[in-house]
Amino acid sequence: MTNIDANDASRPGIGAALIAFAIFAGICAGSVALARRHGTFYDDAQPDGPVAAASGTEKVEAQAVMRDARYVSDSQEFHSADLVAIAGRGVLDLSAARMKGNSGKLDIVAIAGAAIVKVPPDWAVMSADNVAALGAIENHAKQGAGPDVKTVHLDAFVLAGRIDVVH
Repeated sequence: MTNIDANDASRPGIGAALIAFAIFAGICAGSVALARRHGTFYDDAQPDGPVAAASGTEKVEAQAVMRDARYVSDSQEFHSADLVAIAGRGVLDLSAARMKGNSGKLDIVAIAGAAIVKVPPDWAVMSADNVAALGAIENHAKQGAGPDVKTVHLDAFVLAGRIDVVH
């Protein structure tokens, strides 16, 4: 027989943890279902938040945490970009950027939010080992147009959110 200490009996057990996880999974599934019902997150409308511009940098960093944010970069020396959207909508517009060299990198994280990246038409975005749990990654920029196509490698993580990459 095992003796139960009075302190152990008052703590939440594995059952409480399972119930909390089930509630979290239900909220995540509901947000994904709602997002799918309303279609894609990408449109040319301006988000409610401010527009931040970056130019002349090799690395672009953007975040949208519980807000809508739009970032525009016209960097002529682009090498990489990071975008994090947590319970918000982040738009990273790289359509005016030019790549330094022939390849670049995109690191994108979306947790219960949406991340949209717009790249120039001569960029081909390649994705390999990305993770999407209760969410989606849509890469509409797999093919580049023009004679001098640049390659961008996409590393993405989605948890109950969505990532769209478009030209």
